[in-house]
Amino acid sequence: MADLDLENPEHLCELLRRCLPGFDDETAARVGGHVEALERSDNDIFGLVGSGRRGSAAPVEPTPAADQAGDLPLDMGGAGQLLEDPLLDSGDGGVELARVPVLARRGWTELDRVAAKGRHVVYALEAKHVRRKPIRAGFTADCQSVRVRLPLAKPAKDAFIGTWIGTVEAKDHLAFSVEQVADYYERACADRPSLARVDLITGARFRGRRFSPVSIYLAYRSNDADAKPCFYLLEGGSASGNPEAMYVSRSIETGIKSKAKFEFTPFACRNNWYDGGLEMSPDLREPACVHLKIAQTRDGRREYLRVSVTYSPVRELRRVLHPFEQQIEAGLRVLAIADEAGCQLKVGAGGVLQHSLGPMVSSMIPWDEQPSGSPTALERDTFCGCPKK
Repeated sequence: MADLDLENPEHLCELLRRCLPGFDDETAARVGGHVEALERSDNDIFGLVGSGRRGSAAPVEPTPAADQAGDLPLDMGGAGQLLEDPLLDSGDGGVELARVPVLARRGWTELDRVAAKGRHVVYALEAKHVRRKPIRAGFTADCQSVRVRLPLAKPAKDAFIGTWIGTVEAKDHLAFSVEQVADYYERACADRPSLARVDLITGARFRGRRFSPVSIYLAYRSNDADAKPCFYLLEGGSASGNPEAMYVSRSIETGIKSKAKFEFTPFACRNNWYDGGLEMSPDLREPACVHLKIAQTRDGRREYLRVSVTYSPVRELRRVLHPFEQQIEAGLRVLAIADEAGCQLKVGAGGVLQHSLGPMVSSMIPWDEQPSGSPTALERDTFCGCPKK
């Protein structure tokens, strides 16, 4: 592949399969249905995609007409069991969500999604990555998450909660109920918490795709309006949207130190250590930042990467950030870093794709710090994935 065409499904499929774990079964046919998302994106990385068809205004999510209902596809949450949040009169002219979701069987169409706008808190996420080994590199990426309330008991496997930015689905999470969150806490802390509520803040599945490297579970002992969370869980996910690992905090003030348990990029190792946690807003109502230091040893020696994700509630919702945009951006950044570091990508990776396109990709996308460095063979063996024995 001498050139990378971001409008070519074959090229995009190969990029994902070679650069990111979890895409081994990706196909050009599936990718092809999402190329339009890159054309519609306001991310500068995709500024040349569909350049002849782009308008000058920033993209805005369209509102379909009611008579289009029969022509619109299900938003891939579809035939599952909807955990519907019925709206209640809050007494001041507004609405609030009922405390206990009601199970309802129905499909989830584009009209349902648009109608859900404003029913859930949506967050703009700014994820900052600072890499120091085996080369230096830094970048900031944008994501979106939505806040939903989980049912008390474990729901059906095909259960989902419909929101404007997509469906929050049981199959995309290691825990999807208050009981399951209590189970995780009990296994980690040898103490069974009495919980009344759990809020999940996570990336949704949109058009069948999902990108949510971190999800937050906030646990509450009370349903009172002024209740504060008593502890939290962080869930790590792959770039393909699969849930991979759960990390438990003992209290809302406590940090997390744990083995990674999975590999988000080819540079990672499941035996690496995460040291960090969640910072809440001063009133403990909103997440403020998830921060992690990533090292190869428990004591923090051989630290090579720091990640911080800030959360800001969004009041004016213009459009959904398509997970496909974020997956392709992640693949491009892995490609550029691998080339500069001299890291061989995994399983069928590297070769023409990596070495001919790495420099071009590095120069075409924005960085906080351009990838740079001249690692030794020992540094490559140490930091390009799991250390070589």
